[in-house]
Amino acid sequence: MNMAYSSQRSYGIIVNADSLRVYNSVFVIRAFETTLKIIRLNVKMLCDKEGCGKRNYVQRVINNLPTVFTIALQWENNETSCDIFSTVAALETEICISAICRYEGDSLYTKYRLVSMACSHGDQYNCIAYENSRWVRYFGSEKEVIGDWKSVVNIFVTHDNIRPEILFFESVR
Repeated sequence: MNMAYSSQRSYGIIVNADSLRVYNSVFVIRAFETTLKIIRLNVKMLCDKEGCGKRNYVQRVINNLPTVFTIALQWENNETSCDIFSTVAALETEICISAICRYEGDSLYTKYRLVSMACSHGDQYNCIAYENSRWVRYFGSEKEVIGDWKSVVNIFVTHDNIRPEILFFESVR
């Protein structure tokens, strides 16, 4: 393939927002990456060898660290604002990819920082991004300075039905 940015790599996972909320509250786990790992441990696929029919855990191995790591949140569309807030409150702005997936590379830089979120708000989308040491929300042609992470989390209480859909984490070097 002839790609303009062939040296750039990305990797992502899809997580059910309800699972994130439930695992975080039931097990009282406060580390976002640990919650993601537990959710991924419960994702099993049917064995395809000799038709044994058993469901087995599939371990994801990363040899080369991606430049961007994405997490897509799947929503049921019937969440209350309290559910959405609880899900967002479980998020963290920094993760270690080696805690989520098995990493077999030689780089010491396995930390990733949340840099933006694509959010749905009804039938519209907006972006919450970290720039100039603060969080900013873009919607349409408007820009709203939010401030710190705690203020970002509180937006999901004050703005009805806004939900993060895709989280973009960038490698910390």
